[in-house]
Amino acid sequence: MAAEDPGQSKTELPTQHRRDEARKQGQFAISLDFTSSIQLLAGIAVLWWSGRAIAGGLLEAMQHDLRTIHTFEITPVQVREMATLMFLQAASVGGFLVGFVFVCVLGVSAFQVGFHLTPELFSLRWDRLSFSTGWSRMLSSASGIRALMAVVKTVIIVCVGWWVLRAREGQIASLGDATLATGISQSWQILIRLVLAVGAALVLIGLVDYTYQRIRHDRSLMMTRQELKEEMRREEGDPQTRGRMRRTAREVARRRMMLDVPKASVVITNPTHLAIALHYERGVTSAPRVVAKGAGLVAQRIIALARNHAVPVVERKPLARALFKSVPVGQTIPAALYYAAAEVLAYVYRLRSAA
Repeated sequence: MAAEDPGQSKTELPTQHRRDEARKQGQFAISLDFTSSIQLLAGIAVLWWSGRAIAGGLLEAMQHDLRTIHTFEITPVQVREMATLMFLQAASVGGFLVGFVFVCVLGVSAFQVGFHLTPELFSLRWDRLSFSTGWSRMLSSASGIRALMAVVKTVIIVCVGWWVLRAREGQIASLGDATLATGISQSWQILIRLVLAVGAALVLIGLVDYTYQRIRHDRSLMMTRQELKEEMRREEGDPQTRGRMRRTAREVARRRMMLDVPKASVVITNPTHLAIALHYERGVTSAPRVVAKGAGLVAQRIIALARNHAVPVVERKPLARALFKSVPVGQTIPAALYYAAAEVLAYVYRLRSAA
């Protein structure tokens, strides 16, 4: 990328090539707050829906082991086998929770950046280990905004927690008079509602942060006019080279067109500014076809070439203007011009018959 002119400001939208290059280098808009909040909310939702089943499964497995423990000889090997079995049972019961949270995290990440593998992120970059670079990142405006967001997030979490607990103030006060089972059940409900409310608040904060990251990322990719010109030059080639190629292509097409003039049936003129060569054969072509046309010097060359090869040249100003404007070279004339073209061709046939 060319050095940026200090006198220029980044006012141009980034090209798709610039966006693709940024993605290859691992630069894209992503909010870690949004990802972690979805992770927390998904985990709490699973515990809310299936918490009793998970706890019941673990408790049942533990009770079964304790009931049958007297039938086994207590040895270090037996204790290790029982501990391993209990761990596997706990892992099987909690596997759904971990798997669901993992899928949610993948979905949120794909929503933000899509599925993209960036090998450059795994390469060693010594500039990341530079003390000056790290210090400048710590004192940058982005780090200040992150610190402000952390403060705002803490305040919002405290306010949401206070609001939820205040609404359950009477229920919390009665926990001391409840039985152990009732107290545990009510405490669990209060805790789940508290964490759900906090998780929902964190999701909203994450959405705001993701929007900010998108805007910040797009602004970081903005280009100056000079950068945009150089980008377009790299993608499309040098303008002078493109101009030479277009001129060469036009010259080749003009030469090919001139080769068809001697085969034309008639050349219609305006009388010297425009010239259109038509070709028509009875029973072979369905309608007259424009084989060459031109204005100015090209028109004069077409007329001269037609006269050198005994091709009739007929002056019809309205028809010449209509054909020049509406019919490309190689195309047949439209039906609206059939009558006028047929009149000219009939005139040419009469001249040839008289000769």
